[in-house]
Amino acid sequence: MAGRLTWEEIKQQYPDQWVMLINYKFNNKKIFPSEGEVVAHARTRKEFSELMMKDPATDFSVRYTGQISDGRSVLCKIKR
Repeated sequence: MAGRLTWEEIKQQYPDQWVMLINYKFNNKKIFPSEGEVVAHARTRKEFSELMMKDPATDFSVRYTGQISDGRSVLCKIKR
């Protein structure tokens, strides 16, 4: 993939997709990563879950780049 990107760049390059980030950084004012390297992405949760099972990453964050219908945000940080 393209190396470390800002969240705005990730949203532009992977619209309405689930993304797995490694080497991510947080802006101290927000609970979501402000940048990171995209190592997996998919349009559906099912496809994304399958990709996640194949990736050996041990420390990653998951976010959805689009809007969820009820207005909530999704964030998942995992250390295996």
